[in-house]
Amino acid sequence: MLGLYGTVSLSVRLRLRELSLRMALGSSPTAIVRLVMRQALAPVVVGVVFGLVVALAVTRVLTALLYGVSPHDPATLAAAALTLLTTTAAAGAYPAWRATRANLMRTLQAG
Repeated sequence: MLGLYGTVSLSVRLRLRELSLRMALGSSPTAIVRLVMRQALAPVVVGVVFGLVVALAVTRVLTALLYGVSPHDPATLAAAALTLLTTTAAAGAYPAWRATRANLMRTLQAG
């Protein structure tokens, strides 16, 4: 979670001028948060889908490695996917909110 937070936080910090300009031109804070969250969640959603497909494809190998859990256990697969998505949403929420609270004039004048 800390790695995801650091990545999203750095991405928002590097794009703060762009996000401030969007807000200065009339974008709502909700739209900024939605933009940041969409960009944070997109690669994780792709990774979760890819991971689930690969996990289901290699069930013979997984069967030898798992104890007490079926490789096709939908509850375990759903819990893993939900944990990754929830962690990413939590890691992206604070940087997204912080971007909407930036001082527009100071941000646009700097640099």
